Amino acid sequence: MDIKGCIQMNKRMKPLALFVLAFVSINSSLFSLARSEPLVPGEDNIDLLFKPNHSSSSDVKNSSDKLILELNAIRSRVNQNSRELSLALCLKEGIQNNHQLASAYATIQQYEYSLIATKRGFFPSISLSSLPPFLGRVYTSNSSTRQVSEPVSVNPNGTYSYSTVTESANSQEEYMQFAPYLTFTWSFFQPSLPASISSAKASLNQQRLAFNVSARSAILDLQQSYFKLQSSASLIDSFEKIYLINLEQVKYVEARQKAGLIDIGAVDQAKSQLYSQASELIGYYRDYFKNSSDLALAMNTPGDVIIVPSDDFTLVGQWDESISDTIDHALAMREEIKEFLESANSSIWSARAAIRSYLPELMLQGYAYGEYEKGSDDGLSFSSQYGFGAIGLGITWDIFDGGVKAAEASSYRSSAKSDQQKAEYTKDKIKQQIRQAYSIYKTSAFALHNAHLNLSASTNSIKVNKSRFSVGLGDITSIVQSMQLLGEATRQYNQAILDHNTSVAELYRYSATWPAQTESIVLQTADKLKKDD
Repeated sequence: MDIKGCIQMNKRMKPLALFVLAFVSINSSLFSLARSEPLVPGEDNIDLLFKPNHSSSSDVKNSSDKLILELNAIRSRVNQNSRELSLALCLKEGIQNNHQLASAYATIQQYEYSLIATKRGFFPSISLSSLPPFLGRVYTSNSSTRQVSEPVSVNPNGTYSYSTVTESANSQEEYMQFAPYLTFTWSFFQPSLPASISSAKASLNQQRLAFNVSARSAILDLQQSYFKLQSSASLIDSFEKIYLINLEQVKYVEARQKAGLIDIGAVDQAKSQLYSQASELIGYYRDYFKNSSDLALAMNTPGDVIIVPSDDFTLVGQWDESISDTIDHALAMREEIKEFLESANSSIWSARAAIRSYLPELMLQGYAYGEYEKGSDDGLSFSSQYGFGAIGLGITWDIFDGGVKAAEASSYRSSAKSDQQKAEYTKDKIKQQIRQAYSIYKTSAFALHNAHLNLSASTNSIKVNKSRFSVGLGDITSIVQSMQLLGEATRQYNQAILDHNTSVAELYRYSATWPAQTESIVLQTADKLKKDD
C-alpha cells in the first residue's frame, strides 16, 4: 500500500510540504514495514502518525514514545490555540493594526498643524490688557503728623515761651476703576515668513514620505514573517514523515538483528540516524513557535495565539522587470531618497528665512486706552473718565545682532548639504539592495531545480539501497546516508522556495512598488487614522 494513502494531515496544519511525498512514495514492499498497529487510511488526526508501536524493543520504544508524547503535546497546543491566516488577511490586519504607522500618521498631523501655525503669522493680532486692577475697587489712605510750636507765656525780659503741639491729619479715598488697554498689530510685510512657510511645507512632505516608508517596511516584515512560518510548517510536515520512515527502518533492522542476519552495529547506526532527525524535528517546532510569535508581533495580535498559515508553501509571484529597469524605478520612486531631499529643501528655506530676518518688518499698529473712575474722597463723591488712541505704520528692524542669524543660516546650509549627501548614499544602498535581491531571485530558480533533482536522486537512492539491503547485498550505512541526503534535499528545496518568495517581496519593497491591494489598504488605514483624530 502506498504510504501517501496512510497519511492524512491535520486540518489545522495543512500538508505544506507534499513535495516530499511526491518523491518519497515508497511502498510497503520496499520497506518491508512490520507494524503491529498499522496506520488506518481515512483518519485525519496527525497524532495517529506518532502512535507508539509496542512491538519494538524497550530502548527504542522508550525513546520514540517519549518523542511521540512530546510531539503530540505540541500538536495539541497548536490545535487549541491556533488561528489560520492567509497572507492576504495577514497583510490587511498587520497594516491596520501597525503601531508604527499610527505613530507616523500622528507625526504628519503634528507637522500639518505646525504649517498652519506658520501661515497664520500673516494674520493680525489683537490684545487686551490693563493697568491693575482692570475692574475693581481701589482704596487709598493717607495720614500725616507734624509738630508746631506755639507761644504760651511772656517772659520778664519780653520773650515768649513756646510749647510743642503735635497735629495729625487723615484722608481716605475709595473708588471704582475701569481701565482697558487695547492694542492692534498687523505685520503685513515680513520678509522671512514666506521662507518659513516653504520650510514647513517641505518638512510636512518629508513626514508624508516617512509614512509610506513605514508602510512598505511593515508589508515586507509581514511577508517575511509569513514565509518563514510557512517554511517552518513545511519542514515539520516533511520531517515528521521522514521520522516515520526512519522509525520503521529501525524496527526492520532490529528484526533482522534478532534473526541473526546482521550485527548490533547496524541497529545502533539506524538508531543514531533516528535520534538525530528526531532532534532536528524538535528544532523545527521551536523555529515554528518563534516565527509564529514574530508574525503575531508584526500583526499586533495576542502572543498566546499560534498562527497557522493557510496558504500552501509554493512559489509566490515573480519579477518580470530587468535589473536596470528595477533600479531606475527605485531611484525615481523610493521615499527614502525623497525624504532626505525634502529635509535638505526645508533647511535651505530655513537659511533664507534667517537671512531675510535682517530686513525690516512693516506693520500696521494701533492702540486705545480708556479710564473711568468713580468714588469718594473724604466724603466727597467724584467721577472721572479719560481716553486716548492712535493708529499708524510701525517698523521693526534688527539692524545688528552680532551675526547670530548669519551663523544660523550657515548651519542650515550645512545641514542641507549633509542631507543631499545622505540621499546620494541612499541611492547607492538601494542599488545594492536590488542587486542582492535580484541575484537571489534569479539563483533561486536554479536552486529549486537542483533541489528537485536532488530529491529525486535521494529517493531513488533509498529505493536501491533498501532493495540491496533486503537481499543481503548492501549495508545499513548506505541506507543511513540516503536518509541523510533525503533530509538535506528537503531542506534545500524548502530554502529555495523561501528564497524565491522572500526575494520577490524584497524586490517589491526595494523598487517602491506596492504588492497587490496593499496600497489601498494603506490608504484606508490612513483615512481611518484621520477620522479617529
